[in-house]
Amino acid sequence: MPDKARIFRPAASWLPGGGRYDFVDLAFLGALLVVWALSEAKAIQSIASGLVVLGALGHGWRQGWQWRQRWALWLVIPFGLSLVAGPFTSTTSLWWRDLWQKLPFLALGLSLAVLPPFRPRQYQWVWGGFVVIQSLVALLTLGRFFGNYAAAMEAVRQNAEIDIVGSISHIYFGILLALSVFLGGWLAWQEKGTWLGRVMLGLSLFNAAALHMLTSRTGLLAFYLALMGTGAVLVYRRRAWRLGLGLMLLMAGGLSLSYWTIPSFRTRVQVTFWDLQGYRYRDRDLSHHSATLRLLAWETAVSYIAAHPWGVTGIAELEPTLRAAYRDRPLPVAAEALPGNPHNQYLEYGIAFGLWGMALLVLMCLLPVWSGPRPPHLLTISFLILIMGGMLTESLLERQAGMYTLIFFMALLPGYQQAQSSI
Repeated sequence: MPDKARIFRPAASWLPGGGRYDFVDLAFLGALLVVWALSEAKAIQSIASGLVVLGALGHGWRQGWQWRQRWALWLVIPFGLSLVAGPFTSTTSLWWRDLWQKLPFLALGLSLAVLPPFRPRQYQWVWGGFVVIQSLVALLTLGRFFGNYAAAMEAVRQNAEIDIVGSISHIYFGILLALSVFLGGWLAWQEKGTWLGRVMLGLSLFNAAALHMLTSRTGLLAFYLALMGTGAVLVYRRRAWRLGLGLMLLMAGGLSLSYWTIPSFRTRVQVTFWDLQGYRYRDRDLSHHSATLRLLAWETAVSYIAAHPWGVTGIAELEPTLRAAYRDRPLPVAAEALPGNPHNQYLEYGIAFGLWGMALLVLMCLLPVWSGPRPPHLLTISFLILIMGGMLTESLLERQAGMYTLIFFMALLPGYQQAQSSI
């Protein structure tokens, strides 16, 4: 009978941490690959998440089934909501599709809860590799942007997306790029005075500049909300007045400097204000104004939720429900141009699950933070503000990149704090 403790323990000193490996390290390898592949490879994300599940099953089988990272259990809420919506969904095939799409919340939430925290050095490999990969994608994208500058600027003036190298939307890449600034800044602080610290600082500054040049409004909004929130936490919790106020001044200075020195950022700001004027006066056709279309979708969603505060239709019925709500409102937009979802995760859950669904979504974001190590790590708070800010202008959990970003960072960041405190 083979020794269970030696299964999946090959000699692999080249892996981060060195030495001999077990099921937890198999799960770590999966988490590493998922996080590194967030901006580029959906197939790798799916396969690597399977390694996390296998690692959790093996660890539970060998060490006993215990909840070692209880905060990850809250991540099953989106799957539970979709499951409960089944009896209220008229199209069974759409409900099954939505349930299948939400399955990672169940499988990965339970798996990450069973696994113990990784080693501190392993987390640093995850964060550092993530920062480097976002920098490479940003560099290649900027190369293409400036290589065809006239067409790229015309796309910005037309409120069109800037194509990101790879398969990810510029909205989701903006979120990842913003997150990489915080992770790179933290590693630079931790490794200050070393070559790694200097590299991370340089990449963090580059990614911040790239975020403004690529003008993802969702990423920029989330970034500045997180920057402001992080500064406020430093002032309140640590009495670090200079550092906290410095971050807030950096926010104001970054916006001003970007506006006057980066043409694509300035153009995007001007186009956004033009869109807002169109929404306010509604004196022209708004079918090709993306910011205005979002605002009209939000307005319609709020009216629907106010009329059906406790109704449950499910995510599968979201688009027909929202389009039916449009027909009850006179809007200066061609019907086919109206969004099929509100581009706001909170309003999307409000339409699909009522006010109690919105409340559970907020709790799903807050509870992993507050049920983890206390007080929450500064990185965890920054990520929480960033992801919840991004949900204001995009339904982040309805695409794989957004879903995996929330699942893994919401579980790994408290785990990183616990691993550091156990040294």
